[in-house]
Amino acid sequence: LSRLFSDTIPSLKLEPTMRRRGGLTVTAHTPISRTKRSRHRKLSLIRTFYASLTAATPKRLELAALAAILFGGAILLAMSMCSSSNAINSSATRNKGSLRQLSAQVRDLSTVQGLIIHTHLGDIRIHFTPELAGESSIKYIMDVVQAVSGKRNNVCQKCIFYRVEKQQLLEGIIADESVPENKVLGPCPDPNYIPPKKCPNNGPDCGCHGPIMTKGMVAWSHHTGNGGGPDFIINTNEKPVDYWGGHHTVWGEIRDDISLKVVESAEELPIDVQRTIQTGMIMLEEEIEFSFELF
Repeated sequence: LSRLFSDTIPSLKLEPTMRRRGGLTVTAHTPISRTKRSRHRKLSLIRTFYASLTAATPKRLELAALAAILFGGAILLAMSMCSSSNAINSSATRNKGSLRQLSAQVRDLSTVQGLIIHTHLGDIRIHFTPELAGESSIKYIMDVVQAVSGKRNNVCQKCIFYRVEKQQLLEGIIADESVPENKVLGPCPDPNYIPPKKCPNNGPDCGCHGPIMTKGMVAWSHHTGNGGGPDFIINTNEKPVDYWGGHHTVWGEIRDDISLKVVESAEELPIDVQRTIQTGMIMLEEEIEFSFELF
């Protein structure tokens, strides 16, 4: 067919005609019109194509059909591979963009307002309070978020709630093995506080590292480690907790009722009686795993 279509048809052909002049029959040649030439060309192509089909054996027809199927399949496969490649490249571009955005947030503390903790009970929205804790505690949390962001769909294996004291607190831990523990405690907010003469290196203010905690404040737990994490508590006391004094480094605060209700709903969960007796603290029967994100 390629040869047939590539043939050149002359721009002018002569058609023999029969005319009678003075009793004689004379053969003359006259130019063929454009319409006739087009019709002759089409008829010639049809006749040639039909002749090629009728001359083809069943075996040739079978091979031609198989070749057409294989050719069509190759085209579909190529289109599918191109589509998959585009989808992968698009997904990779989105993921790289998200990681770049997260990395930019982690580098610049001023662009981050707080932490959202996702649990099966609901979300807990915590606003950071660097004015109370200093930048070290906030930086530690953001480093953990960044370290976990590429693992297990943002689920941290060392991020759980494990203890609950009714109308007092919910306690958990936020940590990752790749992030060193925070050892810097918060400054003392009381300008009139007079510290003792001898204080430990990690606590130059000797027990004054934050304000008197009120409901919704989030701080590093003081009964584990040096008071700089990774265990933390969410205060659910209705009144200011004067007997805690200023021992806790307060790095966050819950400011909405929905988040507080999520925290308080943990008080209704079953407790582990044996561990509660052993530790003297009310321990959950099943720890609450959580994921998180910055906002």
